[in-house]
Amino acid sequence: MLVVVCVIFALSWLPLYSLRLRLLLAEPGSISPVEREILKRYALPLAQWLGAANSCVNPFVYCYFSRAFRRSVRQAAPQLTCCTGVQQQ
Repeated sequence: MLVVVCVIFALSWLPLYSLRLRLLLAEPGSISPVEREILKRYALPLAQWLGAANSCVNPFVYCYFSRAFRRSVRQAAPQLTCCTGVQQQ
């Protein structure tokens, strides 16, 4: 499970850091102004979203690989209601 979590983490964040390094270390003139604008406007936000989405994937990985995690989620699920303690009229 740890290997899978680490690989997914690396694959989620790799695009963002690759794009940032490309912009930072590019030789002057090797990236056209149009390409630079496309990277900044579209590719970087998409890569940032992909990296942040990694946090949403982890519980599914844990649930798939860990029987104890699944059991704990099932035990906690009945207690996770939005109306706990609210009296109905």
